[in-house]
Amino acid sequence: MDWTSGPDRYCVSVGDEPSWGWTRVFTMHAFAVSKYHLLERLDPPSYRIVKGTHIKPERDWRCCFAFFAFDGPVPGSTQLFVQMRGEPHIRSRVALTHSERWEDHLSMYVFCMPMPNTAQFNVHYTVRSAESLDAFPEQDRIHLGEPRDRWELKLTFYAYPSPVVLLEEPP
Repeated sequence: MDWTSGPDRYCVSVGDEPSWGWTRVFTMHAFAVSKYHLLERLDPPSYRIVKGTHIKPERDWRCCFAFFAFDGPVPGSTQLFVQMRGEPHIRSRVALTHSERWEDHLSMYVFCMPMPNTAQFNVHYTVRSAESLDAFPEQDRIHLGEPRDRWELKLTFYAYPSPVVLLEEPP
């Protein structure tokens, strides 16, 4: 963090030395993060994870919540893989391992244990249809609560919660 007196102002600098006329006030280190939104569609039950600082509302999809996760490894973090499939409808897979049977969508780094200012997020999975007890294609979701009905707990992770910002109402 650098400071100059004419006029009185501060700036974040990435250089080793301050520019001419500036004084180094203190040094800080930060890690790159991205914002992720969890979208839900009720019919058929589908979940998507969208990366971005804001999202545009989409017809039939609602944003449940958002959180920040690291773009790269940081001490104490672990990598989560998010993969997608489009058949028979949009489905997500969230796991600690990569699967060749699914299409890569994104990956993020999160904590496996509580850290200051983080919130708990649960990954649930289902292998049964919402309409019957017949086998149904595998699907995961990120949820804030405990699993119910057809959902089972797969894993828990910790990330930084974020407010949801929608730009406009869907037509």
